[in-house]
Amino acid sequence: MTIKYETSEIAEYFSKNRISFAELYDSEKAIFSGLDINKETTLLDGGCACGGLGLALNNEFGLLDYTGIDLNQLAIQMASSVYPDGRYICGDVKATCEHILKDIEYDIVCSLSCIDWNDGFYETLPILWTKVKPGGSLVLTLRLTNFPTLNSLTHAYQYINYGGLLSGEIAHYTVLNYNDALQQIMKLQPSRVRLVGYWGKPSATAVIPYSRLCFTALSIQKATNIIEDNICALTLDIPSSLFTPAIATRR
Repeated sequence: MTIKYETSEIAEYFSKNRISFAELYDSEKAIFSGLDINKETTLLDGGCACGGLGLALNNEFGLLDYTGIDLNQLAIQMASSVYPDGRYICGDVKATCEHILKDIEYDIVCSLSCIDWNDGFYETLPILWTKVKPGGSLVLTLRLTNFPTLNSLTHAYQYINYGGLLSGEIAHYTVLNYNDALQQIMKLQPSRVRLVGYWGKPSATAVIPYSRLCFTALSIQKATNIIEDNICALTLDIPSSLFTPAIATRR
């Protein structure tokens, strides 16, 4: 289920933050730098907030064709000021991809800090994949663990408060077991997958039973044609301890 967050915190924060390439996480910068982004690239941003990613990639790589989707109406209204050259749709990512954009594919489709803010990861992932052109890439950020997946508000959530307070609207704080995440990604039959991530502490506004998470950015490339053997090149720049059985590191 996609949740429509009404808080003004999202628009207020993202109208001033994460609007330059330097402000992106190192993992995100590594992933984007490994893609061939230029003025001819078309990009769809699912969960775009105020369009800061469009501005960042325009300044860094010359990206011109940027389309953003977000449910937060205030954020979409402010996006035209943050990055006026973008195209913006206020709506649900899944519904927009299935209807308004049903006949359009993009070189790059992104969902940064969005697909794990709802409980629809398993449904949204394949829908975003349908928007990727053959040879193009899906770029995501995920929270990974070697403990069991947490995918409900009962087990993990986050207050939408960028001042660090435990107040405000509550968002899903989805955490995926590494093997679970990889299994879902491989169902897409990609030609190449790259993961870049590192261990870190959960957000100060998150309520979660795990004391550390592997914050990971990844690119998933779509094959240009049908590969009989379904060969996928997998590049892992993430801690090896993520692959080991979990021991007592829970809170």
